[in-house]
Amino acid sequence: MTCEELKNKIIDKTLGDSLLVLSYKDNDFVTTQYVNQICKDKRLTKIYIDSLDDISVDANEFFEASTDVMYILKVDKFVCTENLDRYKNVIVICKEVVNKDLYPNVISISQLNKDNIIEYMQVMCPGISEEKLNWLYEVSGGDIYRLEKEMRKLEIFPERAQDSVFLSLIENGGYIDLNTSTIYTLVNAIINKDINTIKNITSRLDVIDIEGTGLVTILIKNIKNIIDVQTNMKATAESLGMSQKQFYAVSKHRGKFTVNQLADMFEFLTDIDYRLKSGMLEMTNDQMVNYVITNVIGSIK
Repeated sequence: MTCEELKNKIIDKTLGDSLLVLSYKDNDFVTTQYVNQICKDKRLTKIYIDSLDDISVDANEFFEASTDVMYILKVDKFVCTENLDRYKNVIVICKEVVNKDLYPNVISISQLNKDNIIEYMQVMCPGISEEKLNWLYEVSGGDIYRLEKEMRKLEIFPERAQDSVFLSLIENGGYIDLNTSTIYTLVNAIINKDINTIKNITSRLDVIDIEGTGLVTILIKNIKNIIDVQTNMKATAESLGMSQKQFYAVSKHRGKFTVNQLADMFEFLTDIDYRLKSGMLEMTNDQMVNYVITNVIGSIK
């Protein structure tokens, strides 16, 4: 049985009760999803076992295998035997199968890729834009377990509120422990003139991964949005090509900066962006981050 055939049988509810061996490559996340769905559809309680010997398949035994249970055996290396067909409602989850010729019906679960994970995140939280989900994927290093944990937090909110809740988490440092999530926290701190947060982040550049060119790009976008809103009192979300939520978030900064401050920041950032893309700057990443922050903060004090 192939992975696709297994998926179709689960969807069609035609999966039998024969023992299944699910072999994974990177982690057991996908196999766990299959197991959970199978048990849910069959209304079976999961019981984890240490060995197939824990299950009695002998009708003469006092304790026989329960028909209300799905037995789960999780091992790194599973050794097949000739008697596997006698086991019912058993799923083996493993990395490697030994003596596969004795039980060729091993289902190899495909390795997760970014598209699979983003699609899974979209299903869980359809109210969050793909751009933001991509950002969260990158800053978490594609850690599916952490990503699922974050999606679980957000899916409890109505779809229409998920995006704004996500932005609030970013603004309040909700992802401060994620690898490069602090780049957004840092940008928000700069826009809000939050000197303490800026100092906290820049003092930890040895353990926090903030990419200098990314910082410049995000700052340019944010400053441009503020300029567009602040210099046009009749501007609307539609006229500026923003969502209502984006427009509201940017509008909160209206009047926070003078026109000269905005112009100075935008001129500095676009100049840095040009010199970066032209290969005219020779700095380490940390030097670049500190240089950008120092100059931007100097413009808005």
